[in-house]
Amino acid sequence: MFRVSRFTGKILILLACLVLTGTASGSERAVLTGRVLDTKGVPVSGAEVYVYTSDDIRRPADYISPKTTSDGTYRLVLPPGTYYLVARWRRSGGYGPLMPGDRHSGEPLELEVLPGERIAQDFIVMDAREAVKKGKDDLQDVVHLKGCVHDRKGNPVRGIFLFATRNKRPEEIPPHVSRWVDRDGCYSLFLPPGEYRVGYSRVFPIEEGGWFIIKSVKLDGKGEVRLDFTTD
Repeated sequence: MFRVSRFTGKILILLACLVLTGTASGSERAVLTGRVLDTKGVPVSGAEVYVYTSDDIRRPADYISPKTTSDGTYRLVLPPGTYYLVARWRRSGGYGPLMPGDRHSGEPLELEVLPGERIAQDFIVMDAREAVKKGKDDLQDVVHLKGCVHDRKGNPVRGIFLFATRNKRPEEIPPHVSRWVDRDGCYSLFLPPGEYRVGYSRVFPIEEGGWFIIKSVKLDGKGEVRLDFTTD
């Protein structure tokens, strides 16, 4: 009769416990699926969903989905927890700061993931130009704030966009943004009446330390207001 030594028996019991633990852990994982779309509802291929364990989404992500397929579909397997999610699409297909023409889903989506749950969540991504159009479509009674930005030598400042916010610090995608300034450094912003802090950035969406407030303004009524700026 085959006999198992005490030492061998302990090893077998330990292995069985590990197998059972691994199986339980796997069964607790949740599956997150969905699509990444543009502002017209067209699927975005090659986008990624970034998952963070805190609302600080300027650091490296804790989880990143594979790139979306041709129909904009993504799939992620996550352990239970509370997460913050954003979708991003880069023209270069690589990593690093987003550049003009890249797309982003905006403020992070907070999502609680329960054990074994299956969650469907879609994202809409846009670039600065699309954000401008969306902002204009959402507004009715507006002030057209426009002007040009020059350096102290009188040269037009290029490669920036302007934003307006009511907060002390701008959001990643502020509620009001201009297109990238033209070759003369000129911009347009469409704002409802109110008080704003107007600033500029070279990176969209705005990153920590990558923005500058130029001036606080108060806008009354409707029509056009011209406001030129000089920066360092």
